[in-house]
Amino acid sequence: MATPEPIDPIQRFAALLRQEWAKLDARHQSGLDTEDLLDILWLAHQIQPETQSTEQLQKTDGSVTLQRSHDLVSPPSSSPPQKQEPKAAVYPPPPEPQSGPQSGLGAGLPLQVPAANALRSRLDLARALRPLMQKIPSSTQRSLNEEATAVQIAEQGVLSPVLEPAPERWFDLAIVVEDSPSLTLWEDTIAELQVLVEQQGAFRQIRTWRLRGEQGGKLELFLNWQSTPTSARARHADALLDPTGRRIIWIVSDCTSDLWDASPIYMWLERLGKHVPLAIVQLFPERLWARTALGIGQPMCLHAAMPGATQAVLSAGALPLYPEREEEEEEAGGRRQEAGGRRQKSVILPVISLEPEPLSRWANVTTGVGDASVAGLKIALDELMPQSGISAQPNSLTPEHLTPEQRVQQFCATASIMAQKLAGLMAAVPVSLPVVHLIQKTLLPQSRQVHVAEVFMSGLLDQVPLPSDPPQPPTHYRFPETVREKLIDAVPISKTTQVIDTVSGYISERLGLGSKSFAALMADYSRLELHQQQAIQPFAEIALSTLRRLGGDYRAKADRLAAYLHPSPPESTTQSFPPLQEHCYQVATVEVEPLQRFDFETATIERQPDPKSRKSRQKQNQQASEWVITKAPGYGWQRIEDLGDGISLELVEVLGGRFQMGSPQDEPDRFTGREDPQHQVALSDFFMGKSPVTQAQWRAVATLPQRNQDLDPDPSRFKGENRPVENVSWHDAIEFCARLSVQTGRQYGLPTEAEWEYACRAGTTTPFCFGETITTELANYDGDYVYNKGPKGVKRGKTTPIASFPANAFGLYDMHGNVWEWCADPWHNSYAEKPEAFKQDGNSPWRSENENDNRSLRGGSWLNSPRLCRSAFRYVTHPDGRDDDHGLGFRVVCRAAGTFK
Repeated sequence: MATPEPIDPIQRFAALLRQEWAKLDARHQSGLDTEDLLDILWLAHQIQPETQSTEQLQKTDGSVTLQRSHDLVSPPSSSPPQKQEPKAAVYPPPPEPQSGPQSGLGAGLPLQVPAANALRSRLDLARALRPLMQKIPSSTQRSLNEEATAVQIAEQGVLSPVLEPAPERWFDLAIVVEDSPSLTLWEDTIAELQVLVEQQGAFRQIRTWRLRGEQGGKLELFLNWQSTPTSARARHADALLDPTGRRIIWIVSDCTSDLWDASPIYMWLERLGKHVPLAIVQLFPERLWARTALGIGQPMCLHAAMPGATQAVLSAGALPLYPEREEEEEEAGGRRQEAGGRRQKSVILPVISLEPEPLSRWANVTTGVGDASVAGLKIALDELMPQSGISAQPNSLTPEHLTPEQRVQQFCATASIMAQKLAGLMAAVPVSLPVVHLIQKTLLPQSRQVHVAEVFMSGLLDQVPLPSDPPQPPTHYRFPETVREKLIDAVPISKTTQVIDTVSGYISERLGLGSKSFAALMADYSRLELHQQQAIQPFAEIALSTLRRLGGDYRAKADRLAAYLHPSPPESTTQSFPPLQEHCYQVATVEVEPLQRFDFETATIERQPDPKSRKSRQKQNQQASEWVITKAPGYGWQRIEDLGDGISLELVEVLGGRFQMGSPQDEPDRFTGREDPQHQVALSDFFMGKSPVTQAQWRAVATLPQRNQDLDPDPSRFKGENRPVENVSWHDAIEFCARLSVQTGRQYGLPTEAEWEYACRAGTTTPFCFGETITTELANYDGDYVYNKGPKGVKRGKTTPIASFPANAFGLYDMHGNVWEWCADPWHNSYAEKPEAFKQDGNSPWRSENENDNRSLRGGSWLNSPRLCRSAFRYVTHPDGRDDDHGLGFRVVCRAAGTFK
């Protein structure tokens, strides 16, 4: 294999230069011309190499970290370093080994979880700061005016340089982070904010500070917000004052601590605001401000009369929605002045959230752009306490006098939908911030740090301090049992079990056990080493409690799994036995191959109103709408059978449960009779083929020794190794399963109708597993037909390769369309025809007196309308039928699920 020629560094640099120069030129914000660029390149060439190729300058005062590289352009290395994702531990690191027993709670599991971005719309936030990139003449630095110098020499003969003030950035920035009990919730957000402003280049210098309130109202500052106050020297709170007025101060906080309930913090901000521009950067979005300490303030609209205006000279007026509040405040102030001889003292502060629009408004006000305005709050100081009592506990957004039931009710009434979903998933497992990040990454990728804060500040959680010396802040949390049960009850069972298996998979991977489901992890518990058991135990206790809460089969399953965690001691007896005799025997051990995790993409389709068309159809009382497909990641557990020659059969674990079999009376285009009556069916765990059997898989099994009949190795009309096999009869499918069972030593068969519909629905009750309708973006059917006013699609006229479309929530592909799938059951015109149709065991097929009775088919095919592809639709044909036109295929199941675990 020929080795590619290395890229010329000069060519690489030239391409990069053209790309970046085009960006700067398009923005008209660079302030650079060709001459400036030549100066930069000349200076880079003049820098002499040091003993090291790269020098990092870390300022000890918390300012920006600078890095200088001596190689302007370097050729790519033969093995570039791989990008490492930031990691965090689900449990705190275990303490140093000590003599004596250790608590299971104290033993930690170093589970690494990739951290997600805490800031949304980072590019838009950077653009919002562009007005601050202006330059002004420096009062200390001078630069040579070459043109003026040349003119002076030519006209006056004076050999003296003409110097002028050098341009420099207008403002410095001081980021002051409040040292509050809730700071751990926002550390990622604040760190990303710091990186954002440093990379933006809008400020001369950036320093960070940590603000701490002490008893008695004293405020202290510590350089570098990430340093611990115990290791840094405290500075006076007025150290931020800048007589030139060129320092912007951001007070970054969620305003939920006791510090904001007293007047000293506001008086300090008022004092700073007389000299420099400042703003409170509220970490909560505006919709939650009223539930923080800022809720006592009166909303105001602030304007600047000049560029760089300090807070003290901002003009304020009531917001248009609150003019009456301004009048009431003036009247109340007048009455107090008449009664007490003085007017109420107040302070007005700009408040911004970390969103592009409010940040842009504040930047425009600070730089004096036009008639820009920014939101602010007027705080009445006389209504505050003179001193703050600093608490080590974060204040709740929910009143403390409420019962657990009332707390849950208020949380559901006031929290965002995403925060409610997150709380429900968190209730299933032990709670720590890294565990929450794991849930966000795998199950709620749309959630953000603000949703985490909503849950942690809701008052629903109790802190669990870990034993340590000296005492450390708690890193574990738990829901009170009543709260936890109510949150679990509001979450679909499939989501709850998915959370448990997600955390279990990561735990087992970090312990070197491979990715295991919770059931598999518990089965291995007794064989684990002591430190592994101690790491798993806190998680297992909560998970088992969660499964018991789900009730039914899950309670029984939890009781079985609990036996692994707490085995019953042997019963003692005082009965005397005769002398023991020696007996020789042989022991056989079975190595169970663990299940493998797999990832997939699923989808849902929902109707959304079209506001543009609503007005035009009001006369007809119609509302136009469009169907929107939303895709989301998912994962499942599978077992892979090796069929030889690189061909494998993937089987997905389907956890048992109960569901309503058949279609409801109001389902559009249902077939009355054959889908009636709806009834509840219970199923045990089983494994099902991830997709219909492919032509490659069929051919591999067809070459195995015959059991009852011959098999055509190539029966399909539409050829392709990865296309589903078609034109096979029910007897052909039974022969396939028989040969596969002998080859693997496991019992394979066709799914029952109950198993097929349960797996197809995957926890849904809609006509399709994707929603109320279906499109040809989600399945292969005749797109000339529509269902339930859905969109018209593509008519492909043939089968498609398996897994060409999104999977359902269980990770199964092609459950709708492509090929009909044989089921094990004999045909009956309705579920009412046979009493066994209402049996609780959905894993057993209906009884048949004759193997030549007509058999059931499910799923529809590429040739059918979507009506025939619904989850509940049943079709019938003779077991010897192959039907070249429609294409009859199948997928296999294995009900001996325990052999795989």
